[in-house]
Amino acid sequence: GDVLGQAFDARLVDRVQFYLAPLLTGGPVMAVGGKGAGSTLQGAHLAEIRYEKLGRDLIITGSPRWEEKIAE
Repeated sequence: GDVLGQAFDARLVDRVQFYLAPLLTGGPVMAVGGKGAGSTLQGAHLAEIRYEKLGRDLIITGSPRWEEKIAE
């Protein structure tokens, strides 16, 4: 939680891997904590994306890319 979120906030993360399963658990748990982006435009977008099927699950791997802040 906290350490991972701080790494994203500092833009220190260079590769991510998410596992998506056909299972809904609910609850307050986030995939990545931290301050978060102010908008979807300010969020990290994945580049070099790779999709892999593992049984019924899907593995999504990529490199986060942050754009410069857009003046509003």
